[in-house]
Amino acid sequence: MAYRFWRQARRRLHNGSLSVGGEPVTRTISRLAAACLLAGLIASPASAQESGQRPFCADRPGKGSPTCTLDPGVFQAEAGFDYSHFDQAGVEAEEFGYGAMTLRLGLTDSLEGQILWTPYTVARETVGGLTDDSRGSGDLGVSLRQNLLNPDGSGASVALQMIVTAPTGADGIGAGVWEGSLMLPVSFELTEEAALTGMVEWDWVGDAGGGGHHSAWSGVVGIEHGLGELTLAGELWVQRDDDPSKTLTQASAGVQLMWTPASLHDLQFDVGVDFGLNEDTPDVALGVGVAKRF
Repeated sequence: MAYRFWRQARRRLHNGSLSVGGEPVTRTISRLAAACLLAGLIASPASAQESGQRPFCADRPGKGSPTCTLDPGVFQAEAGFDYSHFDQAGVEAEEFGYGAMTLRLGLTDSLEGQILWTPYTVARETVGGLTDDSRGSGDLGVSLRQNLLNPDGSGASVALQMIVTAPTGADGIGAGVWEGSLMLPVSFELTEEAALTGMVEWDWVGDAGGGGHHSAWSGVVGIEHGLGELTLAGELWVQRDDDPSKTLTQASAGVQLMWTPASLHDLQFDVGVDFGLNEDTPDVALGVGVAKRF
């Protein structure tokens, strides 16, 4: 789920700019990514159908959340690398998020718990030849997703998800205050290979200038189609943030590609790109990642 990265970008836009940055991945993050990949490659190739589990379903990529929940007792780890670029009115900005992870655990037949965290983000802004940067870990999120109809995501499926975010992030990276979100994801099977997806979200977020909270609303609609081992998806996203200092509206169009190898039904690799549709949205955002069910 990409919401954490976009919320960080939103805060910096409210403060007048989006951050720029980039440096080689640290040794710790490199080891984390290598460990995730190695675990996926040496995992048992038995399919979900053979083990009696539900079809594989990842939160990654894209801005929406799926409706599916994991089988009781099943653990799934998802991690990725995110990048965004913004260039407007003399401000050039980039941001790199390393190891953005979602750790998921099935709690009941229709309920799962999640931990959301980005261990390292680099953000740097350059204005008029002057450069400032921030770096460090992001805020820690805890989430519950309750499926209301078809927990395997088949047919018509609906879920309700709640996220509470603790201000554990580094200065300039985290929000500095407690925040929360409520999401209502839905999905509808159009054919055996195609599905329509959507989500509405309400966020309770800290004011850019400090001292209080305000509401932000967003929605995303998309369509995905299976192509053998590949799944191709496209989506449109819009958000309105009613910060007291400045009402901000962002919009983007994105495309994602997911690959689940035929011999590894519990593993997914993904890549996605989003293009900003107005001046308050980053021009481009990229993400690559992996998801593994254990």
